[in-house]
Order: sequence, then structure tokens, then C-alpha cells
Amino acid sequence: MKSYKEFKPTLAKLGERIYHRRIYKNLAAKEIAHQLSLTPEAYRNIEKGDSDISFTTLLRITAVLNIEIIELIKDISGTIT
Repeated sequence: MKSYKEFKPTLAKLGERIYHRRIYKNLAAKEIAHQLSLTPEAYRNIEKGDSDISFTTLLRITAVLNIEIIELIKDISGTIT
């Protein structure tokens, strides 16, 4: 089984997509963190790909950003072998 370190590129891509969607929606990271009941630091770690987020957190993020989960995860699994 792969370690977190081996999934880092995939988590970084996911975080980048979340970041771009947040910017597109003109939302502050602090605002989204509050809506998700996360600290701003914890939310920033998600956007930087420094956090191995749970599926539930991912679903909550998609709800806040009003985006389908498939749009966030589409084509990022190419780094997983």
C-alpha cells in the first residue's frame, strides 16, 4: 500500500483545484474554513496538499464551493499507480 508521501502529488493537485474554485467564487479561505468548522490553518493545508482529507470533508468542500466532486477529482488519479 502506498504511503501518504506517495500520494502527495495527487493531494497537491486536488488542493490546487479547490483553491482555484474558491478564488473563482471570490471566497476567502477564512470564510470557507469557518463554514467547514475547520481552522484557517487546517483549510490552508488542504489547499496546499499538506492534508490527507477525509471523504466527508471533501464532500463538505464541494457543497460549500457548489461544485460536483467529479470536477475536483477528474484526471488527478493519473499519479496513483
